[in-house]
Amino acid sequence: MRTQSQTLAWAGPRGTWQGVRPRRVAIALAERRELLFVALQVPVGLVVRNQALLGTLHSLLILTLGLAWSTSQRTVHRTILAAAYVAGAEVLWRMSGGLVIYEFGKYAVALLMLAALLRLPGHSRAGTGGLLYIVLLLPSIFLTVDVLGMTFSARREISFNLSGPFALALAVLCLSRMPAGRLLLRQVVVALSAPVIGIAAVAGRSTFEASHIRFTTNSNFVTSGGFGPNQVSAVLGLGALFSILLAFTARTTLARMGFLAIAAAELIQATLTFSRGGVINSLICVSLLAVHLLRRPRVRAVVILSLLVFAVLARVVLVPQLETFTGGALGQRFGDLNPGLRQTLAKDEIGIWYRHPLLGVGPGMAKRYRHANYEYAIAAHTEYTRMLAEHGFFGFIALLILIVLPIRAYLRAPTTMTKAWVAMTAGWAMLEMLHAAMRIGAISFVYALSLLAWTAADQRRRARGYRR
Repeated sequence: MRTQSQTLAWAGPRGTWQGVRPRRVAIALAERRELLFVALQVPVGLVVRNQALLGTLHSLLILTLGLAWSTSQRTVHRTILAAAYVAGAEVLWRMSGGLVIYEFGKYAVALLMLAALLRLPGHSRAGTGGLLYIVLLLPSIFLTVDVLGMTFSARREISFNLSGPFALALAVLCLSRMPAGRLLLRQVVVALSAPVIGIAAVAGRSTFEASHIRFTTNSNFVTSGGFGPNQVSAVLGLGALFSILLAFTARTTLARMGFLAIAAAELIQATLTFSRGGVINSLICVSLLAVHLLRRPRVRAVVILSLLVFAVLARVVLVPQLETFTGGALGQRFGDLNPGLRQTLAKDEIGIWYRHPLLGVGPGMAKRYRHANYEYAIAAHTEYTRMLAEHGFFGFIALLILIVLPIRAYLRAPTTMTKAWVAMTAGWAMLEMLHAAMRIGAISFVYALSLLAWTAADQRRRARGYRR
């Protein structure tokens, strides 16, 4: 019988091949198609980056396809794939400058999740938690409107700070009802990670075409493709993490080597952005994944060998070369783990919560509060303290929900592989919220992926003491 952990590792045809050899051929062809699809995103990324109109058309095409797929029960799972692609491509579309609105990616994820949700029956406790989470954040909106009025500034502050939580709530409502076996998670991972290689290509070309790059101990816009290093580093780290997962669970040598090479390229480029968060988050989550996979005999050798090879190459080749390329600035940047400004902002936000404990000051108003009291206006970088400052006690309850849901999902996950999935996805999203608030829609989508509904068959295996 096919187990859920096999579904995670392989999303090939079911019951259409008889015998070992035909099935191996099918797997090999499918994994080559995955690599081809990912490779095609390189020219897509380079073209979209330089053509704002094409970036807009590309984003609208993906959204339209996702909504069209949601009209049928047979294809609604493809709507999830479209949402995954949006989450991976959002930063690329922002780089092109052609989006109708800056928060398009978050709203597109939310709309696709809502469209899919209408096709999914039943309810889930995680979905109820996601609904309660967003409801708790709504009362403080009135504080923002009270200060700014029904103006564009009020709408902008509310949208910037609540579009991510809104997308997260709808994604949790949807994906917590979606049976993981129907979704085929390998396809979701490919759909999200594919456009990231396009972002890496854009950043890589910007790096190699620059006549001179001045590296300091700050983030670098040139090596980030001319866009925000924090966002570029975050998605490159996520792409590398998912590429490593694809490599570890691949069945053919070509796919393993191909996805490991993609992961290495994305990690190197993320490192060169000098934005530490994306790289550190990725390495932590790779460690979480590896710890779980080492318990599976079939992939233990692949995991150990891959990690050893990567460690040796990094120590002997990559790090010395990058140190030379950056004139020694790389070691200074990554050797300094002082959170600096983020720590100051977080302390300020805790102080704001102390002064406004019930409802906070309203979404987006912590920045204005800082400007009035500390003479600098900087948006929140830590989602947890932002929720406290801008939503007060209600934000504290919502924060508890964010923490409890993935813990509960991990404890209920029936196999080692599903536990690895929950730890990796929830871990990445929670770490990103720690230093990047909810700047990108990928945080909302990946967090919700940790709350997928595992099949009843898996729950029965767990009840019988099944372990994998």
